[in-house]
Amino acid sequence: MRYSAQIVYEHRVERRAEIAEEREAAERAKETQRLEEIAAHRKRVRQHIIDLGEQRRASQDIRDMVSALSTHPDLISRPNSQFNEWVQLALSVADELDPMKRPLDMTINSAGDVMLAPSVQINLAPRSD
Repeated sequence: MRYSAQIVYEHRVERRAEIAEEREAAERAKETQRLEEIAAHRKRVRQHIIDLGEQRRASQDIRDMVSALSTHPDLISRPNSQFNEWVQLALSVADELDPMKRPLDMTINSAGDVMLAPSVQINLAPRSD
């Protein structure tokens, strides 16, 4: 009788250890998932910011090109309605690209879930892993 009680006790101890180990493994997996989600979110935020900078530069380049072309020698001697139409089109493209021409909320949230909730802070500096 004593032997079987010992076996039951040992089995319970082993089972408790297994359960504790399973819980710890589940918690580690959950934490790993959480850290991966933070890293992915961080990457999306960084890319969104980079994209905004590229859009801004592209819009400025278009405006600079329009300005430069407006001094073209062919335009000095006579007006060109085709050029004027092209200028309007080019400037509208620049305005569409330019984040400064959009409402701020739309600009910083234009990638959907990219921006952070007010209580979340993530260091956006590049890692030196």
